[in-house]
Amino acid sequence: CIGFLKMSGGLIFEEGTAPSANPAEGELLSTSGNPYACETEWGEDVTPAKNGQLFKRILKEGSGHELPVYQDKVYFLCTGRLLDGTVFDSSQDRDNPVFFTVGLGIGCVKAWEEVIPFMLKGEKALITCKPEYGFEAKDCLAKPPADLPPNSTLQYEIEMLRWEGTDITIGNDRGVIMSILHRSDDSHRDCPTNGNEVEVQLLGKHDGRVFDKRKVKFLLGEGCEHNVPEAVELALKRMNIVERTKLTIAPQYAWGYKGNEELGIPSYATIIYEVTLIDFVKSKRLSQYDNIEERKADAESAKERGNAFYKAKKFHVALKNYEIAAHLASNDEVKNNEDKELLAPIYRTINLNMAAVHLRMKNYSKARDACDMVLEDDKNAKALYRRGKAHFGLFEFDSAEKDFQEVLKLEPANKSAHTQLMECANQKKAHTEKEKRVFQSMFAENEVTVENDSEESTKTVEQEVDVAAKSEEEQNMRM
Repeated sequence: CIGFLKMSGGLIFEEGTAPSANPAEGELLSTSGNPYACETEWGEDVTPAKNGQLFKRILKEGSGHELPVYQDKVYFLCTGRLLDGTVFDSSQDRDNPVFFTVGLGIGCVKAWEEVIPFMLKGEKALITCKPEYGFEAKDCLAKPPADLPPNSTLQYEIEMLRWEGTDITIGNDRGVIMSILHRSDDSHRDCPTNGNEVEVQLLGKHDGRVFDKRKVKFLLGEGCEHNVPEAVELALKRMNIVERTKLTIAPQYAWGYKGNEELGIPSYATIIYEVTLIDFVKSKRLSQYDNIEERKADAESAKERGNAFYKAKKFHVALKNYEIAAHLASNDEVKNNEDKELLAPIYRTINLNMAAVHLRMKNYSKARDACDMVLEDDKNAKALYRRGKAHFGLFEFDSAEKDFQEVLKLEPANKSAHTQLMECANQKKAHTEKEKRVFQSMFAENEVTVENDSEESTKTVEQEVDVAAKSEEEQNMRM
């Protein structure tokens, strides 16, 4: 089984991890002989109907009480043999543990799915399965090794090493690991999205201490207003109603270096949350609006919420509200030109506000894209100005100059555009001088000085963009 799955790509082995070389009580069987060939040695019948098709015998007790859960990835050592003792594959030969994901039925025979998720950490067990739980099982995607006799009774010696939940971060940085403790009976995934009102039960722990136990309602995307970490919101977007999950949350997805004095969480603390999604209220789909005025009103409402968070310097939350507003004010599912013209002004304003948020967050590429959306249909001075600052932040000084010059054609008295043009000239000059110094450094031993100059030049640009974002955007932003 293992050999086939390796060849087919269905089973993956973790490199660089070898099984223990030290013999211990209950160690896995040798590859010659089989003292467990007799059915009386197979252990307990673990089939629901006790039909004698799947057995488990514990060779060594595990430790603790926790078990892997749905969608956890389990790592274990495995040796597969026939009843006559013939070994058809072994992870120990490769010095690597095997892993598969619980509940997905991929990369394993049915016997593994039925037994391994109920093994404790460190437990060693013998699994004996008739063909119905091996390669002959219905819907089994794995093919047996070529030399394996058909309709064989198989034995697997398993040593459970560890398991881990699912990384749900966008960048897969393992900052939030989720394990599903209670799964919904509904196979259809119907999960909340930003803007939906969610009702959740929370249980937060740090170093074994419960610091947060409550039921709370809030709009998804605005959890920070209710002392709910970002990680909890990430998890809720993957959950069905009644599901309960366990989250292991790294500091950057909780309260970071600041900690949370109110809840007694120190700086850089990793925390645990159990989250139950009790219910949520879906936002209207675009097709569910009776008229364009109602849809425009909801877009205005989301925009105003974004404005309030922007003024409070809660830029991430402001952005989520602007994204909801932009979706409502877009031309999606708008059939006639009159309705499109009604939505166009608010759509432009929302994109301008999104550009302002992205500039404050130093997401310069996204700020530029938001301005491009406005400039497709309107030669807007604010869009040109903000796109110019985005180009400036991206060190695209020529493009920035062109945008600021276009602003001055529309608004000759715009002092901010004049200032930014001067800054572009200064940075271009500094960049040229830096290139000269770099060229000269090829013939002199002053590489460290040139590097320092380069860093200072970069800092200057970042500082200028940040100062401009703080002083000028708030004055120019049309809320």
